[in-house]
Amino acid sequence: MGAPNLTLRMLAMWQIVERIGAPGIEPLKAVCKTGNPNQKVCALWALFNLKALSDVELSGAVVDGDFLVRTHAMRILSEMTTWNDAQRGWAVNGVSDANAWVQRAAADALGRHAAAENVKALIALKANADGADTHLVYTVRMALRNQLMLKGISEKLVAMKLDASALQALADSAAAAQSEDAAAVLVRHLASANEPPAIAAKYFEHAMKYLPFNELDALVASARARFGADAVQQVALLKAIQDGASQRGIALSPTVRAWAVETISTILVPNTDTRETVWTALALDGTTPNAAYRYQCPSWSWKRNGSSAPPTPLSPHVNGPGSATNGPVGELDVARPMH
Repeated sequence: MGAPNLTLRMLAMWQIVERIGAPGIEPLKAVCKTGNPNQKVCALWALFNLKALSDVELSGAVVDGDFLVRTHAMRILSEMTTWNDAQRGWAVNGVSDANAWVQRAAADALGRHAAAENVKALIALKANADGADTHLVYTVRMALRNQLMLKGISEKLVAMKLDASALQALADSAAAAQSEDAAAVLVRHLASANEPPAIAAKYFEHAMKYLPFNELDALVASARARFGADAVQQVALLKAIQDGASQRGIALSPTVRAWAVETISTILVPNTDTRETVWTALALDGTTPNAAYRYQCPSWSWKRNGSSAPPTPLSPHVNGPGSATNGPVGELDVARPMH
């Protein structure tokens, strides 16, 4: 198990697990104390697969001088079904390890064993993580998302009195957590944060899809105040509410229905000016409108000074001084607008 070749180490480890079994447990425990890093890692996994790994071996592995041993100790923790308090403490401490490999393995372990006690450590790791280490950042965001899937976690987070930066870190992951508690975190964040419109819209949409319907009207009022001038975004928010209602089999509230009617009416029947619109076309040489073509709608008229007649529009009614009998300066009145 101390060979430099990974395949050889794995073959040796599984020989012990599958062929030797229980008689190999004590020698493996001895290796956990005295072996080289490769031997220690294989011994830890062999004991884990033999269901003979105790906290004695793990407690030494999580503080081992070699990062490889510490990393695999965290990976073993992530594979465990349940944790005791000591094991959770090792994982929480692991996210503050000096090595990024250990940090990522610890974050993954906390993500697989969600609890309110994990949140602050994960938020701190996200704040201090190197942005260029995309694997670490992704793992931390995923771990935070998993915490927000816990029932009742939002109330525990309120009791923690997290600051604005911590709430922002949670909101980033809450937008991927399909739970009422995640929606509650987003509502709390939106109430105090000034996020850019695109991010705020994403958070509003997610919150409206999963927030309990008895709390939705207050969020609707906030969204209308923020996006009142953006009918397209309001439609997207309404669609999110409709999707959430459909998934949960709940009818839309009168407030939401009134908002939908008003928004759709604004889009389908815009408040346009029905007065006659005057269109002016300037010549390419930039001369003033009175020396250029001039159009007027709905009774389109065309005027031009010159000695030659203009091209004939579709179905014009020719009269005035521009007619065939009244000289070169002409005026054409078209009976209906040309679109």
